Parts: sequence; structure tokens; C-alpha cells
Amino acid sequence: MASRMTVAAYAKARGVSRPAVLKAAKAGRIKLHDGFVDEDEANRDWAANSRPPRNNGGGRPRKGSEPKANGHVAHAPVEVREAGAGPTLAVSNAKRLAWQARLAQLEFEERSGKLVSADDVKRAVFDAGRRARDMLLGIPDRIAAILAAERDQVEIHRLLSMELRRSLSELQVVFRDRDSSKPD
Repeated sequence: MASRMTVAAYAKARGVSRPAVLKAAKAGRIKLHDGFVDEDEANRDWAANSRPPRNNGGGRPRKGSEPKANGHVAHAPVEVREAGAGPTLAVSNAKRLAWQARLAQLEFEERSGKLVSADDVKRAVFDAGRRARDMLLGIPDRIAAILAAERDQVEIHRLLSMELRRSLSELQVVFRDRDSSKPD
């Protein structure tokens, strides 16, 4: 059964100040009913919608975290959620921190050169394909007159192979120079 109490009585039972309870009510973390607090409902809402208490570094628990005479623990984590309710503040903060860590890792990998933009890769592949196409399509223009004068099939094969190797070697040099000229 729900026990209704004044804001001051709830603050004392919770081990916090009266202004802290009023601030939680104003922020929507707990509900007031005609100026009174439903203790069970407020404890659930407080645990679900508030940040966990920070340890003050002294090794002692915060005031109010010891069990009370009525058996309640002031800061007991309660994970009772209504169906369809959103995530708790703790879950939301954990998700936000996880995304921040992922973004920091991506930024680090990008700056260290392990990660590159997909658009940069697409542009580089397109440029490489276009350059290879242009060089290979230029072979007939460069050796057509030489091949027209030849009648020996073996010599024609040798000339074609030599020109293809020369074009591919030039492409290799162009791409190697392009990679070495990029800033680290």
C-alpha cells in the first residue's frame, strides 16, 4: 500500500534535502500529488530517473544510504518500469557514452590513417580506372603504324606485349608516386 507523506518527511526518509526533492519534482523525476509524495512511487521514479550517487572519495557511503529503521534503503536501485516506458537515465547515459567512445575511436583511426572516407576511396578508384582505360586505349594510336609495316606474326606479338607492359609499368609508377605523395 502506498504511503503518502509530506515533502519534508520524504526528504528525511530519503536522506536528502527538501530542496533536492522539490528540484526532482520540478524536473519531472518524481511526482507530487497535491503537495504530498507517494513514497513507493517516488522511490521507483527517483532510482529510474536520477543519476546514481557519486562516491565522495572518502570511502564512507553518502548520507542516507544506510538502511533506515523502517527497513527502506534510501538509494536502493529499483528497476521497475511501466510497459512502454522509455529507458532509464542510467541506460541512456550508458548508450551515450558508448556512442561517444565509438566516435572517438573512428576519429582516432581516421587521423592515424587507418580509416579513410568512403567518398575518397570511390574517387580514387574512379580516377585509377579512368587513367588505366585512357592508357590502354592509347596503345593502338601509338603502335598502329609500326604494326602495319610488320608481316611477321611473332614480331607483332612481341611489339604488342612490349607496349602493354610499358603502359602497365607507367600506371604502376603513377599510382606508387600518388600513394607516396599523400600526407601521413
